Amino acid sequence: MVGATPGDLTILTADTDKHICVAVEAYNKRPPVEVEGWEKVVEVGYQSTTGEMVFTDDEGEVVEELPDLAIHGAGRYRVRVHMRGAKAALAEDGDARQAFLVIVYPGVSRRTQVLL
Repeated sequence: MVGATPGDLTILTADTDKHICVAVEAYNKRPPVEVEGWEKVVEVGYQSTTGEMVFTDDEGEVVEELPDLAIHGAGRYRVRVHMRGAKAALAEDGDARQAFLVIVYPGVSRRTQVLL
């Protein structure tokens, strides 16, 4: 669902042709883990090499509606990705049914942790 290498964070969706709902939050320290209401929650280490952490579309264009999450500039972060609605996203009616919550905070661990 989520993977990272220095300067690159990838979040996979159930269907790349459908719209998704994404909410983002950035914190100065590790927030509590909340899994209720989510189908999958995974946390990974990420290194911002440029001092930015922005979302891009499948053509590499920055999604302007979402903020830069590298609130402390270049360095190491933890990224917690919550997901729900993967099966519903495959419906043929075009509705955005898959939802993500992406939480970012400073952290040095490179470990991938499946929380749910």
